[in-house]
Amino acid sequence: MSIWSPPPESKSQVKRAGKRIADGVGTTEDFDLVDQWRSSHGYVINTFQIWLKRKIAIKPYNVEFAQRLKRRNTVIDKLQRKNDAGDPLIADVSAMHDFAGCRMIFENLSDLHDFRDYVNSTAVMKNVKHELRYPREKYDYIEKPKFTGYRGIHDVYRHLPRGSNRAETKEGLKNLAL
Repeated sequence: MSIWSPPPESKSQVKRAGKRIADGVGTTEDFDLVDQWRSSHGYVINTFQIWLKRKIAIKPYNVEFAQRLKRRNTVIDKLQRKNDAGDPLIADVSAMHDFAGCRMIFENLSDLHDFRDYVNSTAVMKNVKHELRYPREKYDYIEKPKFTGYRGIHDVYRHLPRGSNRAETKEGLKNLAL
């Protein structure tokens, strides 16, 4: 028996539930389905925090490390936000890529850039079944800070887990994002 919450059977059901919540007509079942989707990212965050901490330990970095699973009420709040035209800001809850996150605060930019180069190198990634979803510069808020002043870099990975056999994939957890 797994200690991790499995994702719902149907990603399209999650998408429809998120849309109903965004439209203000979500049922208890819709909220529970979106919460199950959120909590299923616990496996993903555990996988990545172990992987990242092992990579940090190899290099002489001084890194402050934290992880988090986005809280249910924060997810619901994001779903209910509207733009100036009154349209939901999030069109598809199943495509949100920040349910789970690991934060690493480096002493300096040189260490940060060195670590990103290292962890995304061919040598490190050759035995890993995860892949970057977007170009590295897409979420570089150090180079281009947000209007709020926020500065950081986000690397979003597609999670491609393996079972105990390297050829076996845990299909239910495939493509969750971190």
